[in-house]
Amino acid sequence: MVNPQKIWQIAFLGLAYPYLLLANSAMILYWLILKKKEFLVSFIAIISGWNILTSVIQLNFNFTRKARFSQTYNRSFRADNQTLKVLTYNVRAFNLYNWINFTEAKDSIFRFIISEDPDIICFQEYYSQELGPFTSADLYRLLASTPYRHIHYTIGENRNARYGIATFSTYPIVGSGVIRFDNTINVAIYTDINFKGDTLRIFNNHLQSIHLNKRNYAFIDSLRLRYTDQQLQDFLDISFRLKDAYIKRAEQAEIISGHIAGSPYQVIVCGDFNDTPVSFTYKKMKPGLSDSFVEAGSGLGNTYSGTFPSFRIDYILHSPEINSLYTYRIRLKLSDHYPLVSYLKVE
Repeated sequence: MVNPQKIWQIAFLGLAYPYLLLANSAMILYWLILKKKEFLVSFIAIISGWNILTSVIQLNFNFTRKARFSQTYNRSFRADNQTLKVLTYNVRAFNLYNWINFTEAKDSIFRFIISEDPDIICFQEYYSQELGPFTSADLYRLLASTPYRHIHYTIGENRNARYGIATFSTYPIVGSGVIRFDNTINVAIYTDINFKGDTLRIFNNHLQSIHLNKRNYAFIDSLRLRYTDQQLQDFLDISFRLKDAYIKRAEQAEIISGHIAGSPYQVIVCGDFNDTPVSFTYKKMKPGLSDSFVEAGSGLGNTYSGTFPSFRIDYILHSPEINSLYTYRIRLKLSDHYPLVSYLKVE
């Protein structure tokens, strides 16, 4: 585990891993068709990274359980069986600036949340207003089934338009705190809830974003290696943005991991890490915790719906005393992230 604050170039391997896996898989198939023993080279390369592979892709076919869980694990059943339904979702300010050409995005997001009926909701890039179409009163009304809330605004706290991070809960909140980072609007919060007489600490995290601009995305969408000066400049611009984000996320992950280790309660760690399971960020945040997707998910589980990087960067981690029963990602294209849901049984 190499800290990007010391050697930042190594962090790019996290983005390269899925493509290296695909290339080695293709080579195995190619050499097997030719009946050549060279397939062992790629096979050994994949097996040697087995721990990485199992954090990226799950082959347990748990998706077949979704209907049963949706029908059986309703709110009253969950309450009687020490189970929480947790949802984490970067909502991209509810499509405030019309990033996707769909004017009903906000309403669709809330229809989805209401239909899922979670016990805990962790929003990143949460947005509200005192006056306008995103008033706090309207949002609270839509989230009436999770009436307890902890919201921290990083922009416009005392203004009409406000942007930040929010945790909503069915269960009473008995404590809370904010984990701030220097020179960024990214932030983490923790929220203590009283769950059936026990206290659980919910961490809601939004780690450093890459902050690609329209020109960067246009370059990625139309990428052709013509080796022009302009293309080289665009490539370097993206590289420097990635470098800055990797270094800042490493520092933020170290801060959060200290808070997780110091928690007096069992924890559930949610949010947009903006980094892959191969990254220093993930490996720093995860020690002593279980990954709900690894435990009870299926497939690739990519949670970023944008052009780059299209990998799993949103997570629900938890204390080992908590069991992941079923975890799934919903391909809901109403933000640049997909929502992630997990049923967690608290022992």
